[in-house]
Amino acid sequence: MKIKNIMVILVLISLFHFSPLLAKANEVGENEEQVTEEYHENDESINLQSLQVAASTEEAVEIQEKLVKLGFLSNEHVTGLLDEHTVKAVKELQKYYGLPESGNIDETTSLKMDEVLSSPFQVSKSHSDTVSYKKYLVILGYAKFTNPNEYFGSQTEQAVKDFQRDQGLPVSGIIESNTGVRLKDLATGPLQNGMYRDDAIEFKKNLEKLGFISWKSPPNNYFGSSTEQALTVLQNYYGLTETGIVDEATLAKVEEVLASPFQSGKNHSETVQLKEYLTILGYADFKNPTTYYGAQTSAAVKDFQKAEGLAVSGIIEPVTKARLTELATRPLAKGMRRLDAIQFKLDLEKLGFISWKNPPNDFYGDSTEKAVLELQNYYSLPKTGIADKETLTLIKEVLESPFQKGKSNSETIILKEYLMLLGYANFKNPTTYYGVETSAAVKDFQKSEGLVVSGIIEPVTKARLTELATRPLENGMRRSDAIEFKLNLEKLGFVSWKNPPNDFYGASTEQSVIELQKYYGLPITGKADQATLSKIKEVLNSPLQMGKSNDASISLKEQLVQLGYAEFKNPTKYYGIQTETAVKDFQRDYNLVVSGIAEEITIQKILEVLESSLKQGVTNPEVVELKKQLNRLGFPISDSTQNYNSETSKAVSNFQKHYGLISSGVANPKTVEKINEILSTPFQRGVTHEDNIQLKKFLEVLGYVKWQNEPNGFFGASTEQAVKDFQADNGLPVSGIIDEITLSLLAEAANAKEVVLTTQYDITLTKALSLQMNVNPQSDKYYSGYISSSYMKVYDGGTITGLTVNLRTSPEITNGNVYKGVGVGERFILLDDNVTGTKYSNSTRWYKIEYEGRVLYVHSSLAEPTGKMGVTTERVNIRAGQGTNTHVYETVNAGTVFSISQVGTNWHKVNLGYKWRNATSDDTLYYLDPRNFVKDENQKYQFLDLRHFTGVPVEELNKLLQGAGKLAGKGAVFSEAARKANINEIYLVSHAILETGRGSSSLADGSMKHEGKSVYNFFGIGAYDNCAKECGKQRAIQEGWFTVDEAIIGGAQFAKNDYIYAGQHTLYLMRWNPANMVQYNRAGHQYATDIGWASKQITNYKNIYSKGNYNLIFDVPVYK
Repeated sequence: MKIKNIMVILVLISLFHFSPLLAKANEVGENEEQVTEEYHENDESINLQSLQVAASTEEAVEIQEKLVKLGFLSNEHVTGLLDEHTVKAVKELQKYYGLPESGNIDETTSLKMDEVLSSPFQVSKSHSDTVSYKKYLVILGYAKFTNPNEYFGSQTEQAVKDFQRDQGLPVSGIIESNTGVRLKDLATGPLQNGMYRDDAIEFKKNLEKLGFISWKSPPNNYFGSSTEQALTVLQNYYGLTETGIVDEATLAKVEEVLASPFQSGKNHSETVQLKEYLTILGYADFKNPTTYYGAQTSAAVKDFQKAEGLAVSGIIEPVTKARLTELATRPLAKGMRRLDAIQFKLDLEKLGFISWKNPPNDFYGDSTEKAVLELQNYYSLPKTGIADKETLTLIKEVLESPFQKGKSNSETIILKEYLMLLGYANFKNPTTYYGVETSAAVKDFQKSEGLVVSGIIEPVTKARLTELATRPLENGMRRSDAIEFKLNLEKLGFVSWKNPPNDFYGASTEQSVIELQKYYGLPITGKADQATLSKIKEVLNSPLQMGKSNDASISLKEQLVQLGYAEFKNPTKYYGIQTETAVKDFQRDYNLVVSGIAEEITIQKILEVLESSLKQGVTNPEVVELKKQLNRLGFPISDSTQNYNSETSKAVSNFQKHYGLISSGVANPKTVEKINEILSTPFQRGVTHEDNIQLKKFLEVLGYVKWQNEPNGFFGASTEQAVKDFQADNGLPVSGIIDEITLSLLAEAANAKEVVLTTQYDITLTKALSLQMNVNPQSDKYYSGYISSSYMKVYDGGTITGLTVNLRTSPEITNGNVYKGVGVGERFILLDDNVTGTKYSNSTRWYKIEYEGRVLYVHSSLAEPTGKMGVTTERVNIRAGQGTNTHVYETVNAGTVFSISQVGTNWHKVNLGYKWRNATSDDTLYYLDPRNFVKDENQKYQFLDLRHFTGVPVEELNKLLQGAGKLAGKGAVFSEAARKANINEIYLVSHAILETGRGSSSLADGSMKHEGKSVYNFFGIGAYDNCAKECGKQRAIQEGWFTVDEAIIGGAQFAKNDYIYAGQHTLYLMRWNPANMVQYNRAGHQYATDIGWASKQITNYKNIYSKGNYNLIFDVPVYK
């Protein structure tokens, strides 16, 4: 067989071939092991033992030529010898076609070679499938057949060879099975570089449509490097494997993108949101975005893609969508431009964190970041400086707050009440609506509290507002409920306000609260805490106070009678003004807080005093001493036992009646005090006093004694007897002691014009001054002071000259720009003195001013510049001199305006208007020291003893009453009322004139009615500061004062008890009350705070008493 012969030839050739190899190996000195290794390798690849000797050389050449034609062997290796090149070629052929790799030309191998060599797809042959292969070659760029036919020519052969060479196939030019498969696979598989295929045109168009390339000319069917590069970019862009081949994943992605609903001409519900994103980012301006994706949307998307370095297609595919969504929804941050930044910046302004000079743009810059940081810090958010979710949520929450202009909420009412409490608003009847007035009030509150000023009550403002409005009142706070609180403190007797209380809780209020807390055993905080408020409420709700009825009032009245504070014939349950007055007197006498309310401490004290008082039925050793004293004073008691019997009770009652005390028969403290007062007078036997000289002379003039020598100050037995005789003749209790009643009758009988007596007080003038300064005595004499320049801003100032002038928000006269009407003398800060506005009084000149912290305008004809003006920047003291160690006249709040008379470096001298201010120590001492007035013919009347009726002619009293309304011509009534009460008639007239404003008050002019009848109250009885008119009216009704005469006569008795006979019987004693300082070591129960009050009251006394002969007794205090 031919095959057998070939095998023999291969074996022989193999032997010949390897012999030289062995020889050569020995020549180069390679070791045997290496040669053996090489031999075995060849043995393994050729398997020489299986070869047989070939029949002829021609057959070998034939085999080699076939291998050359099939592309497995080169021409140079056609030798006729079946060498290793031939064997290698045979093996490669076998491997290529999947045959056993034996290197032998076996039958299978031979058949495969013949099969391939007989292929119809080789040069000079024709086959219908050749057309397809030619097309494949064209597609793959190996040929340019314009109209391929079935003939397989040399051009086709060369093209196939080029293809095989490029693909690493055996280069034969024959399209055998492997080449055919490879050719078809490549030509019909994914597009790739170098291919010519019609679908490349569409693909390249798609690449352009998707924005990955822009063809200069219409795309052809060639898939070149540009296409490959664009494809690679696409694959990278979409996260595909970068193959450069149009594989399935790439085609799927292209198809997916091209099928996107977000491209021109399509509709999709999500398109609305994407259009909004484009608008936000400033690439479009869709007013009312729809689902349609039109040319405008496509153009906007292209702009966005271009700006973002994306593939510019106009289609919102996944990458574009992701980027668009990210940029449109990610938190705004510094450096970003986005349309929603405009609204965000407007929101920041609305919330008060910034004020834009110009309308905000879409840039999020440094200023925006700073404002955001402030907002985040303000609301305790993480400080990122970006508009993150937390920040946006907070802004939305605040902007949706129900507590802002134009909204209504039930809670708005309580918040309005808080604003009123804090003095930022004055809603008459607060509603749920949050209007302009509420917004303005909230802005004022936010500004003063250092909050962000938005006019919206957001969480921070609400918390602060609630805290300030509900926390306990304390020093330094301003709140409207402080007014009622201060009135309650006054009602309870812990303070007496010079002026109607304001909303400021200052040091005086705090001190009063501390006193209240001490008084009732509460924790001493100085604050209006819950315990304090509860106690105040408890006391104010006591049933034992004016206007209420309670069974306990009956026993209280009985106790007051026994203690000598009232004279109720048939006590009822009603607690009227008389009861209140008696309680006040008791509280005053026992150094209790004077409120007129019989609360727990007062009741306890009443019971305590009553328990210690001697009265009928009591057996006590002290009764013996009491009986001795009464006998000594001319009220005889026959027995001297320890029993307080009816005779003792009667003697005590007679004593009380004689000295104007309440007749109860009980030796109460008032009675005991009066007994001790008389028994301690220097006008009795055994005592030496310079005033006794004058009294001895009176007795001699009246014939009760004849002094052999000039009388001295010693009050001896003869003087005592003379006094007893005088007392017996005048129906007085015979004691031999000159008390005030005996003195008054003695001076009158002796026709003594003036009797000057002195009373010693166990306190030095220096100590008295110190006690007086503790209660801030007042004066109206100070009209300039000094304020530290550190606490005052200086401006040009002005003053209103018109009677009633409107201050306006613009220099125009319209109905809608009036801020406020002010009166003449009102001061303002002058900002500009030459503003042109509406013509008025032939002038268009207006002044731009600042008033109450607002920029306003006033016409130049209604105001004038007045030089420098200062506005205090903090609560500050006005001082008497330059220096922090000088006297403080008063303390004023921040924002108080002053005209400056002298601008200084450290201190400004300011002008002060009329006002009561803290008096200096020197000025107070001047009025406190009696020695400055006792020898003055006018001022000595400060010491006139008002416990005596002096008989001033009625016509003189009528002169004082001229022009006093209903009081005019009532001199006779005043005279009779004073005589009955045994008090000074000039004092009674002066008191009525002072209290009624010379008869002009509503309590004096008859305008107040009750059941159609006029009521009168001329002495301010029961007319408390917080309800002067109504309370004064009710007291008049209770007393039955429906005529002028009834009110004068009835009121005189109260004037006597509350003033003259309350231990302060001179004008000086009314003002300074030295007895109180001695007894309680503090200044108190003084009828005025004006240091010059007593000095100012003497005019009427001087004018009248200088005209006639009157028996006047003076009581001059003497400090030790």
